[in-house]
Amino acid sequence: MEASITYLMLEHHKKINKILESLLNGFGMDKNAIKDNWQKFEEITEAHMKTEEQVIFSFTSLGNNETQKLIGELLLEHSFIRNIINDIDKNFDVNFAVNIFDLQKKLYGHESKENNVFYPMLDAQLDEHGRNFLIKKIKAI
Repeated sequence: MEASITYLMLEHHKKINKILESLLNGFGMDKNAIKDNWQKFEEITEAHMKTEEQVIFSFTSLGNNETQKLIGELLLEHSFIRNIINDIDKNFDVNFAVNIFDLQKKLYGHESKENNVFYPMLDAQLDEHGRNFLIKKIKAI
């Protein structure tokens, strides 16, 4: 299982979720600690989405219509997620708790689609060479 795209991306999602959980459970933290965790969350989430967009979604062997449609949906969701993150940045001191819960809901829905549909589909569709190529690229980031 370790040599699968699904496994590697699940590990990426776990890192993002760990920081998100600290934000959701950290309302006793001081403002600077929350801002520091938020910045870490932003950085790791953006790196994750860039990995998907630049390495996985752009892989030329992903020609199946169903896969291409799903990639389009995931890219649109990335845009929505970035917009929510930007809104939280702009209004950090206003409704942070409400906004972070909205972000969590959007992220978990997006992550579920990736973990349960997209990545298993990739692991099944790609030949060993394609899978190994993507795994190498993912590990390099």
